[in-house]
Amino acid sequence: MAQPGAPAGSVGAGWETYRFANASAAGIRTVSLLTLPWGVRAPLGRGVTLDVSGAYARGSLTREDGTTATLGGLTDTQVRLARTFGRDRVTLALAGSIPTGHSRNTPGQAEVANAVSADLLPFRISNWGTGGGVGLSAAVAQRWRGFGIGASGGYTVARSYEPFSETDGGTLAYRPGDEARLRVAADHGVGRSSKAALQVTWQHFDTDRFGGANLYRAGDRLQAVASLQGVLGGYNAVAWGGLLHRGHGTSLDARSPGAPVQDLWLGGAGLRVPYGRAAVTWGADGRLFRVADGQGQGWYAGIGGTGEVPAGRLTLLPAAHLRLGRVVAAADRRSAVRGVDLGLSLRRSW
Repeated sequence: MAQPGAPAGSVGAGWETYRFANASAAGIRTVSLLTLPWGVRAPLGRGVTLDVSGAYARGSLTREDGTTATLGGLTDTQVRLARTFGRDRVTLALAGSIPTGHSRNTPGQAEVANAVSADLLPFRISNWGTGGGVGLSAAVAQRWRGFGIGASGGYTVARSYEPFSETDGGTLAYRPGDEARLRVAADHGVGRSSKAALQVTWQHFDTDRFGGANLYRAGDRLQAVASLQGVLGGYNAVAWGGLLHRGHGTSLDARSPGAPVQDLWLGGAGLRVPYGRAAVTWGADGRLFRVADGQGQGWYAGIGGTGEVPAGRLTLLPAAHLRLGRVVAAADRRSAVRGVDLGLSLRRSW
């Protein structure tokens, strides 16, 4: 694996597809996503690192009546320029999202985008484009009495864009609310060869604006994830669990109730097993999504593995996962869902 700040690059391909057993309940029969991600890391001098990443993605959806909708194109390009100080204890970063993605959608394309952005199913991307933006962040890390402690904070300013390809009476610009975030993390050794870690993240969003008018304010988000790494049966193992809580989203239009409170529980475990020079991390994971009004919630459980096949400075990373679950579109409309996630990545270090 490339060391932090060392030159590195990666390309890959991933294909995910999910089928709903009760198409009339879910409103769709299948939804699929092909992604071609890429990333580059380059050191620009002492303590300075540039990271650039992006992807091409093509999503497709089959409705209950058999008709289809597709959405394809580049996603926004992510750029991050970071500088470390004091033996890597302090990091300052400037991050930007360049609007190379497909952000203007027809109604059919919006259907695909909404399906891919759903919280329950773990698609590799959550959107094609959000108009871009720029942000600043700072992070500090320190050892204290056997604990590794870190904290970071940042602020991202969003850029307006036009989400609809066709509107009556001209174009309407949408500007997502700016985001403030704070993250605190700690880890500590457990026994002779294990380590426990906890990470807590808080996010606050300013008001979204649509057509120049205040529209909506997303609820604050609080996420906590705990993990334990160690040795099990002579193999490296990890287990994790966490919760993402989203507060009530407030609509500034009296005719709309806003967004209900949401809780996303997630967890899993993995075991890295070597096979000669190669290795496979076998694992299981799952999500439980709960919404205050009961609509759009559900669960899934998955099993699979990710391989590591070294070839000089190249590393092949094949992956395959199977997932089963259930989605609740409304109190009387439920559907089982099953899916497959296949991927292959190629990583190169210098």
